[in-house]
Amino acid sequence: MKIIVQPVIEPVQIADVKAQLGILTGDTASDAIIASRITEARQFIEWYTRRALNTQTLEIRMNSFCEYIELPSPPILSVVSVKYIDNNGVLQTVASSDYVLDDYPMVPFIRYAYGLSWPSPRDERNAVRVQYTAGYGPLATDVPQLLREALMLIIGHWMNFQQQSENGLLLSRIPYAVRDILDQYAVVRYT
Repeated sequence: MKIIVQPVIEPVQIADVKAQLGILTGDTASDAIIASRITEARQFIEWYTRRALNTQTLEIRMNSFCEYIELPSPPILSVVSVKYIDNNGVLQTVASSDYVLDDYPMVPFIRYAYGLSWPSPRDERNAVRVQYTAGYGPLATDVPQLLREALMLIIGHWMNFQQQSENGLLLSRIPYAVRDILDQYAVVRYT
């Protein structure tokens, strides 16, 4: 999976983190560090939970079509395109009416529509390409409040305890309370 378009907004803003950490709004000395920590914490949460937080465009590539094509990083907002390289080496687009998005399971997937079948792609690596948008939505407030709180707790932990961690003290990379929150949102695959 590859991120094609990054989120344009983060789930929390610098002012939110400053309020959480007790930093005065007029104190801008740490703004760049906080902004960086916000992005890092979001990426950590997305990795840990296997979910996209704010709207982003993702792409998966496969060598061939499968009956069900799993779309990692739910929630899935829409399928942008399903493309494949045909036997002549030409990139073709599958009509959106030829497949169905099933976002009910924990790991959403697309499948071909009833009575239809996937076309035959050329026998080469990454011949099939699926782009889709994922995330809770385009606004910071679209992300569940508990995930936003976990993000701020991670940032506070990193801001307050980074030095001790680098000096060899045994500290958890993230607080246990954050793990408890994130475990509720983690995508679990039952195979």
